[in-house]
Amino acid sequence: MEIRINQELQIVEAWLTHEDQNDPGRMAQLRTRLSVWRSQHLTPVLYRSGSGGLYETTLALLKYNRRRSAAQELAEERERNMTM
Repeated sequence: MEIRINQELQIVEAWLTHEDQNDPGRMAQLRTRLSVWRSQHLTPVLYRSGSGGLYETTLALLKYNRRRSAAQELAEERERNMTM
């Protein structure tokens, strides 16, 4: 677990690995820390490791966004052509 405190933004970032998430002791410690941070008017932000592979998930997201963008461009072009 990696923890960064940003006083300027008043946030605490906690980066949790799969190991951290599956360890009841670490999660209990984290819950205690969350209470302390909140009492100090800091906003905790938890980043949890996902279950998918980073490369495959990112590639799928990029493909989805590109297809969506192309569909939007095509729809806009069709609409422009219809108004001419």
